[in-house]
Amino acid sequence: MKKNSKTPKLPAAKATTTAVATVKPINVHPLTDDQAANAIRQQYQVVIRAEAATFRERVRFGGMLLQWERFLGEARGGKGGTSGDGLKGWLERNCPELGYTAALGYKTMAERAIKMLGGGAVVTAALLGEGRVEDPSGEVIDVPAEIIEKRDAFFEKADSRRKLEQMWFEFANGEGRPKAKRKAVAVAEGEGLSMSDSATVMWADAMRAFEENRAAFHSAARDLKPAVARKFLSELKMLVEALEKRVSSH
Repeated sequence: MKKNSKTPKLPAAKATTTAVATVKPINVHPLTDDQAANAIRQQYQVVIRAEAATFRERVRFGGMLLQWERFLGEARGGKGGTSGDGLKGWLERNCPELGYTAALGYKTMAERAIKMLGGGAVVTAALLGEGRVEDPSGEVIDVPAEIIEKRDAFFEKADSRRKLEQMWFEFANGEGRPKAKRKAVAVAEGEGLSMSDSATVMWADAMRAFEENRAAFHSAARDLKPAVARKFLSELKMLVEALEKRVSSH
């Protein structure tokens, strides 16, 4: 089967036109409880919509990485993630600000979304916001409206990383399959990451949450009750020991 080495046309970055709401301080005295609650509820909905839109763009970004990685493997003889070849080496040379560990996280979200939507080039194009796609025969076809509707319905539910992961868990382990077959099914339907890459994604997610809230974690640590602090410290010491053991083994 002849591989298509045609350079993919990556979707252009979409300009964000979402208006930024200006939050006015609530003047407590003139407002009733209901009025204040209504103002807070409205602003919270603005926050929720903005976060959902941001998450959708993260998944779309993962789809772009998948598309480019596929091209690197097919047209340039890349090996997927090996240094100097494939996406990892390409990122090191061309986008050093985007580490491969972070790229793995974005790719994983996109891979899972594509598989839950049915898979294939048409679904991938819909995820990337493209209206047309080239089929194996070279014919350019429009992305069906029902696929776009299915994509939009998907993101109505999967509006955060946590919800996408829950949907993926149900997708990979559900559908009435016998328990004995679930492990094999999960592997067959999984994103194809090695154990090392899967571990890297898990740790990267945890570290990203810490890095984004580093100051808050340091501040909160000072306010913990001593007994709670001792418990967390014990867990962290065990994690440090596990990391040190892994580092010293190589």
